[in-house]
Amino acid sequence: MKKIAENILVMAVLISVCLPLNAQDKKENRPAKPTPEQVMERQCMKMVQQLGLDDKQAEKFATTYKAYRSDCDKVRQKYHPKTDPNSSSKDKKLRTDKVIDQAMKDCFSEQRSMLDLREKYYGEFRSFLSARQTEKLFKKECKRHDKGLRHGKKMGKGKGHKKAMGFRPNTPMPEGRPQPVQQQ
Repeated sequence: MKKIAENILVMAVLISVCLPLNAQDKKENRPAKPTPEQVMERQCMKMVQQLGLDDKQAEKFATTYKAYRSDCDKVRQKYHPKTDPNSSSKDKKLRTDKVIDQAMKDCFSEQRSMLDLREKYYGEFRSFLSARQTEKLFKKECKRHDKGLRHGKKMGKGKGHKKAMGFRPNTPMPEGRPQPVQQQ
């Protein structure tokens, strides 16, 4: 009995000594966050690969794509300036009808500006890409933009949680590990 108590004491001391040694400063071990230019370059190279472009097309594509993306970013920044970190979600709930109306008009204006940009760059991309490649490019861009709009929303709360997790509606949540819905 005394031996068991000694073993437990030794294990407790070892655990209390080893746990702090195992802790790591996550900021030091994490790779540096890529710059927006690096992100754009990576996305550009990924699109070149997905579209199957040769070197000549890839060069034209890179310059046009970067110009397109920078113009899109300018439009988004115009309509979505950096928000004040001191503003709260209560401010959004207390908006007046006039503020909401202006926000809707700004949204329509932004959509018109983005559509004008897409039409302009469609012609430029079409000059050296096939119709299928251009369609694929713009579909990927729409998905990227939609993903960016959803980014930051917390899943797991509200009505959409079970559906987002792959559960069928009106079925009880299974025990244990969730099973995804099979595609038909």
